[in-house]
Amino acid sequence: MTMDGVNKCIPDLEYRVFMLKLSRQITTQDIAELKYLLSSLIPESKKESLKTALELFRYLEMLLFVGANNLANLKELFRRMDKPELCQMITKFIQDRNTRTVESFKEFVMRMFRRSVNWFLIQVRGH
Repeated sequence: MTMDGVNKCIPDLEYRVFMLKLSRQITTQDIAELKYLLSSLIPESKKESLKTALELFRYLEMLLFVGANNLANLKELFRRMDKPELCQMITKFIQDRNTRTVESFKEFVMRMFRRSVNWFLIQVRGH
């Protein structure tokens, strides 16, 4: 199975891969700053256990603060932290995902059109 096939079987795989790549760009200082900015969301007792960016992201996903279709909050945090490269990564991921969604929709419409034409031709020839 190709990677495209895997992506279709696991809808959020693209998001998970993206979050993994994003986490590799985040320093321990960035994590500390994120936890500080999110003080109203993350209890003090939980902050210490969130040591990696992935752990922090997973916790924020459980709070529905971020997700596959909700990266605006994270982008805003990075903007406030003056991390334009991380904002750009999120922007590019969203744009690429939207492009893939539009392309998938176009493919779907064309398949449905072909099926309709084929059905019509069968009906016309059958009568």
